[in-house]
Amino acid sequence: MAQTGRGFDKTAHVLNKRLDRPCKANQAGRSLSAQWGASRVFINPIFDRKYVLTAMFINIPGWRISRPMRTLPAIVMMTLYALAGLAHAQQPPWRVGFCQDTLDIPWRAAQAMTFSQTLQTDKRFQVILSDAKGNTTQQAIDLEHMVERGVHVLVTSPRDGAVLTPVISNIYRQGVPVVLLSRRTLDENFTTFIAPDDAEIGRQAARYLSKRLNEKGKILVIQGLGSASTTQQRTVGFIQELSLHPHMQIVAQPFANYKKEMAILIMESILAQKLPFDAIYVHSDAMALGAILALKRAGIDPTKLPIVSIDYTRAGRESLRKGEIDAIFTYPNGVKQGITAVKRILAGQPVNKFQTVPSTLVTQENINTLEPVF
Repeated sequence: MAQTGRGFDKTAHVLNKRLDRPCKANQAGRSLSAQWGASRVFINPIFDRKYVLTAMFINIPGWRISRPMRTLPAIVMMTLYALAGLAHAQQPPWRVGFCQDTLDIPWRAAQAMTFSQTLQTDKRFQVILSDAKGNTTQQAIDLEHMVERGVHVLVTSPRDGAVLTPVISNIYRQGVPVVLLSRRTLDENFTTFIAPDDAEIGRQAARYLSKRLNEKGKILVIQGLGSASTTQQRTVGFIQELSLHPHMQIVAQPFANYKKEMAILIMESILAQKLPFDAIYVHSDAMALGAILALKRAGIDPTKLPIVSIDYTRAGRESLRKGEIDAIFTYPNGVKQGITAVKRILAGQPVNKFQTVPSTLVTQENINTLEPVF
C-alpha cells in the first residue's frame, strides 16, 4: 500500500501523533524510521514522494503498527526496505525537470539544451525544460510547476540565490532531489551543487592581471548578473586577491547581466566619461566581445589592452587567437557531472554535496590544446 505525503517532516509529525513515539526524519531524504520497542519501521521515500508501506506491517487508517511488526526480525525488515527501493529504481521512465534562468544567454541555452539532449539519449529519461526568460518570479513559478508535474529530480540554476532559497529549500524538504548547476542558494537544502570555483577564478584573474601590469594599474570590472552567486563569487575572489597588491585598484564595477548588448552600452558610457583604466576583467565571453566592439568603434585597439574573460566559447577563442582577449578561464557547464548525479540519485546511490568542476586558464600558449565549452 502507498501513502502520499507532502514531506518527511509532515509524515514524522503524523507518526509521532499516532504512535506517541519519537520519529526521526533524515534531511538527506534517505530514510524515515519510527522506533517501536526493539524493532524499527523503515519507510522508503521514493522519488515521486510516495511512501512505500506494507499492509502486513502497518494499519494505514489508524497509523498503528500491528503485532507482527514487533516480532519481525530486523534483517527481514532491512531486506524488504532495500527491495522496495530497488523495485522503484527499475520503473522508468523518469521525469527530470530543468528550470533554467534564461535561454537568451548563449551559455545558459547551451547548458540547458546539452543537458536535455544528452540525458534523453537514454530512453529511460524524459527532460522537462522551462525558460524563466530572466525573471526570478517566473523561475519560482516554474520550480513549483515542476513539482506539480511529478518530476523525480529537479535541476536548476537559480537566477537570484537569495530570493529562490526558500522556494528550492521547501521543494527539497518535500523529498524532491535538487541538483544545482553553476549557481547555488544561500543554505544547504539541496542534494548537490556542481560548479567551477568562481571565487578561485576571480583570485587567479587578479593575480594574472597584477603580473601582466607589473603590479601597478587600474582595472575596469564588468560584472555579470548581480543576484547570481557566480557573479558575486567572481568579484569577491578578485577583490580579495587584489587587496594583496597595493598598487592595483578597481575603477568601476558595472553590471552587464552577461549580455553582449549591455556590455557595449556600458563600455561606451565608460569611454564617454573618460574614465582611465589599464585592463578589463569581464565575467563572460559575451560581455568581453561587447566591450571589444565598443573599443573598436571608439578607435581603441583591444590588443593593446589586457582583457581577461571567463567561459571559453568558440567566439571567445577566436578573439583570443586574434589577441583581442589576453586570457580566458574555462567555465564548463557541469552537464556531464549533473547527468551523472541524476543517474546516481535515481539508482539510490550517494552523491557528493559539493562537486567542483575544474577550470583552466587559456592563453596563446595552450589555445590549441583545449576545445571550447560550446
